[in-house]
Amino acid sequence: MNLSKGISAISTNARVLVWPFILLAILLFLFIFVLKIGIGQIISLREELVTSKAEEVILSQKLNVLNTSQESALPLADLSLIALPSENPALTIISQLKTLSAERGITISNIEASGGAQQETTIINTIEVNLTLNGEIAPTLDFLKTLKTTSPLVTLDEVKVNSEVGLARVEVKIFGQFAPLPTTLPAIASPLNELSAEDKDILAKISTYNLPVFTEVPPSGPYERPDLFNF
Repeated sequence: MNLSKGISAISTNARVLVWPFILLAILLFLFIFVLKIGIGQIISLREELVTSKAEEVILSQKLNVLNTSQESALPLADLSLIALPSENPALTIISQLKTLSAERGITISNIEASGGAQQETTIINTIEVNLTLNGEIAPTLDFLKTLKTTSPLVTLDEVKVNSEVGLARVEVKIFGQFAPLPTTLPAIASPLNELSAEDKDILAKISTYNLPVFTEVPPSGPYERPDLFNF
């Protein structure tokens, strides 16, 4: 009798303790789960903080470089874009050739430009310009030498000379190059590479070349006409 009462008391006590143990297990599980997530978030935030500080340093360096070079970088960028245009420079090259020949009293009797189609497999595209020069030998040779220091950059490929009594008829083949500008920008947090000494020397050399003259046409009108029937 006493044994059965003892067993009944134990089972009653066990049933009473079941729920506290279940709640304790649930709380322990939630504590471990929340602790794990919290530690993960802390680690993630710490990594983001380190990355943000590194990006802040890079952006500060970029800002300093841009502030110190903004006055000198833009003219150099313009020079490089004239020397190696982003689009077909056939018209600019032809204009340069006519200007240089007129300055030396040379006549261009024929001039043709071909090619210039952008190739997807190459970075730099090429156009071919053929021209025929008529004039004295000395100015003609000076004209050919000047092509080495002319923008847009051209390469002298073939020269055929026929001369008579100080006059020359010269057939010339030259090549011009152009390259498209980059279509994507580097990441804002990537370091800014400054120009090397060699790059600066090249730009300084290009700055002494003969540059094309661009004419700006002012806008016309609308103007007020006192007489509507007089154009």
